[in-house]
Amino acid sequence: MKRKSISKSLEAAISRTAYNLSRDGIATSYVDRLIVELLGDDATFAYRLLEHLVGQRGVGIVLRRVMQGIIYEPRVEGMRPEGYYHAMCVEMLGTIEAKRISTAHLLYYATLKGESAFAHEMRGYGIVAEDILKAIDELAEVSHGGDGMLPVEGHKCLFIVLNDVQAS
Repeated sequence: MKRKSISKSLEAAISRTAYNLSRDGIATSYVDRLIVELLGDDATFAYRLLEHLVGQRGVGIVLRRVMQGIIYEPRVEGMRPEGYYHAMCVEMLGTIEAKRISTAHLLYYATLKGESAFAHEMRGYGIVAEDILKAIDELAEVSHGGDGMLPVEGHKCLFIVLNDVQAS
């Protein structure tokens, strides 16, 4: 059995987001807030994947609409961010067929779950979870000449943080 792991970029984004949410006492829209963090950095595989699916302008539109969803229709969470993200990682490791779970896999996971503002936006584009998996495979093929390895993600961090936004 192959050992699976979470990419360093995804792990770092989860740590930053969980810390900021806990510090600020925010308990809403955890997946969407993590996606905003990832899509704010154009060096992440999540950003490149979404750009492949909807174009550069589309990424900006999706990002803006997800942020609006966080503000105007926040999803109240029943646990602390650390516990939520830990459970999410365990679930992704158990269900996603990949050696390394990347930031792009989080987009798949969020779309598959279907409860987030991001999933709602993907439905608006006619994109389902299987489309995201197919795009991950396509980008992995192109990026590494068919060796099946995912692109290395950067840490450019040009991210937009919604941790200061607290919906009433």
